[in-house]
Amino acid sequence: MTLVHGEIDLLTAITNVGLALVAFIGALYLLVFVRRKQWKRSIWLIFFTIMFIASLVAAIYHGFEIPPYFRVCLWYGVLVLLGLLISSFVLAVSVDLVNEDFSKRAILPVLFIFLIVFVFSFSLKDKIFAFAVYQFLISAVAFIGYSILALRRQSSPCGSWFMALGSIVSIVAMAVQLDGSLSVSIIWDLDHNIIYHFVQAFGVVLFILGLRRFYSEK
Repeated sequence: MTLVHGEIDLLTAITNVGLALVAFIGALYLLVFVRRKQWKRSIWLIFFTIMFIASLVAAIYHGFEIPPYFRVCLWYGVLVLLGLLISSFVLAVSVDLVNEDFSKRAILPVLFIFLIVFVFSFSLKDKIFAFAVYQFLISAVAFIGYSILALRRQSSPCGSWFMALGSIVSIVAMAVQLDGSLSVSIIWDLDHNIIYHFVQAFGVVLFILGLRRFYSEK
């Protein structure tokens, strides 16, 4: 495989690798510093692992010259991974907003919703639009839920604020993705995909800080 020649595609691939690195740091933190093997730790570990894989697959999609049939396979692979990523986020957040038992019982319904979104995406020209709306709505629920937890000083207030901020940043990231027209020129031309990666990476960092506060205050 050879690298693509387009500057935008190369920068998109590079920022995908950056997002993968942030996800790797999140997974590494849970593996090394959180010794208690509990459902919340496991589901967040799954979240970071899927994000790591999805980001690397997307980097290959954008960064290399590949045969058309393989490109199509990679694209649908990214969509499946994105759906699983959002599903794992729903289960992880529900542990804090409801409880662990609810999160475990929600596995099948959440996967069913993912399947509906995936099938529905086939009817759209921009197939990622359905997943972007899904993530936007879930992030909005997470922001409201964690804000309430923080205001009520339940669990870890500081950790809840970090999670709420991470959720609102994810909403901003999805807004950038859904708009599709945002671009800026800072040394290089950055399109909406590249900006989305930067914003989403910042949101993931906030999630990691929130988890760190949660486990440090236990």
